[in-house]
Amino acid sequence: RCNDLFTAGTYGPCLASLQQLKGTRTIETKLALNTVVCSYHQHGGGNVKGFFDELSRVKSGIEALKISQQEQAGDDVAIVDVETALLRLNYAGAALRLRKYGTAEETLDGLFNSIEPLDEVLAIRLCMMLLDSLARGQAGHKSPER
Repeated sequence: RCNDLFTAGTYGPCLASLQQLKGTRTIETKLALNTVVCSYHQHGGGNVKGFFDELSRVKSGIEALKISQQEQAGDDVAIVDVETALLRLNYAGAALRLRKYGTAEETLDGLFNSIEPLDEVLAIRLCMMLLDSLARGQAGHKSPER
């Protein structure tokens, strides 16, 4: 239902549906990401800085939860998994749009180091974004030719 509402561009009802789902799922990562993305589009998609800040907040919360789970379980719970990969790709994409190439590169490099659980489409996007980040970051470090 939420996907249909989002695809139709009816972001208000989509956000309302997402809010109803809160607390009913054991893994909230996808729900949190979808809420941030939907809210961004509802407001016209022009505030990339606000989008980046919200993604950063969600990403920090999810990573803290993963670390807590790892400490409680006493074993290796992957901090980068399929659930958080899409969140981190969106975060890196927003960083690229804000020209925060170091942040994007660091995020993408972390994902690249554990690329195995990702499906092919996400893996390809990750690689392309990492190349873009590296190229743009290097271009910023070169002195202008005369």
